[in-house]
Amino acid sequence: MLKKEVIKTVILLCVSNILFAQIPTDYTGYWSFDGEYSDESSNNISSVFTGGTPIYGTDRNGNENSAIILDGIDDCIVLNNSQPVITGLEFTIACWAKINGQGGGNYNQNTLFEQRDEGGSSTLILSAEVDNISKIVVRTSTSGAFTIAETTSLSDGEWHFYVGVLSENTLDLYIDKVLVHSVAFNYDGNLTNSVDHVDIGRHRCCNQMLGYFNGLIDDFYIYNRALTPSEITDLYNHNSSAVVTTPGLWSENGSDIYRLTGNVGIGTTDPGSYKLAVEGIIGAHEIKVTTDGWADFVFEENYSLMSLSELDAYIKANRHLPEIPTTEEVEENGISVGEMNAKLLQKIEELTLYLIYQNNKMEEFRKELNQLKKENEILKQQVF
Repeated sequence: MLKKEVIKTVILLCVSNILFAQIPTDYTGYWSFDGEYSDESSNNISSVFTGGTPIYGTDRNGNENSAIILDGIDDCIVLNNSQPVITGLEFTIACWAKINGQGGGNYNQNTLFEQRDEGGSSTLILSAEVDNISKIVVRTSTSGAFTIAETTSLSDGEWHFYVGVLSENTLDLYIDKVLVHSVAFNYDGNLTNSVDHVDIGRHRCCNQMLGYFNGLIDDFYIYNRALTPSEITDLYNHNSSAVVTTPGLWSENGSDIYRLTGNVGIGTTDPGSYKLAVEGIIGAHEIKVTTDGWADFVFEENYSLMSLSELDAYIKANRHLPEIPTTEEVEENGISVGEMNAKLLQKIEELTLYLIYQNNKMEEFRKELNQLKKENEILKQQVF
């Protein structure tokens, strides 16, 4: 029972270290949308929902009432009494979003975030989809050009992680922690000039509603600095839900914990076809490996044992034992512990047969030698 509890704890800790990744907590604003739309940062940014009564749906982890639903018609969240939230020369905007259909407004745009003034002298827009494009748009003066980082949108009805980052001279767009587009950026003004609205889920300009987000948004972050790629990965891996209570992920049966589907990666995001993939060293007091076969067939009477001369020729030609993988094969494919132990035992048992054979031969030679000695003594007596 103690072993089960220890194993259960280790699995929970390992998976939790992945799902509860350490995220940068110096955000300017954070909205979890777990049944409410208020800012949960220490700045307590004013957040006002417009369009009716807010409705919450199931988030990317299967938790109910943990993501806000925007209808693509008139739902949005107005921030900070229309005062700037992005206040510096660098920023990061990040959130999870799931598009349900075509966005609203004149542009049918699925807008995630906008900070700008009505005249467009300062513009910052992060869009999940408009004309089949995901993009982040920045302009810092009326006369300046729009700087756009964009890629083909993922309107597949699945959850995706959108991140827009402006550093000192680069505008980057990430989707699902992957940098999909990066462009050079030159300041010719300030993002805080004449800002008159900051919205989540809406794009408006010149008294026109150009875009409303149609879908679900979850875990919305705003930073007044450029996050590093590793920090973006941490945000992507972060999960605010307990592992054992996430529907369909882990189940408990008494002191046992189990999962019937999927694979687990520790230290890797790609477990491949392995049920458990670990990028690193595993420490254990004992490991038990089951296998479908063993090497006792070597001792069957009909087993064909290679002669020593044949074995000598094979080793000289191939530089490894028969049925044992080469160095190159092991480096490329690794080894199966159960299969390799069976192979090594097979070679040990073959070696035992060789020793028995050699011992029997030596016994025959000893007997022949003793017989020759006796005959030699008889000849001596007859001669002398």
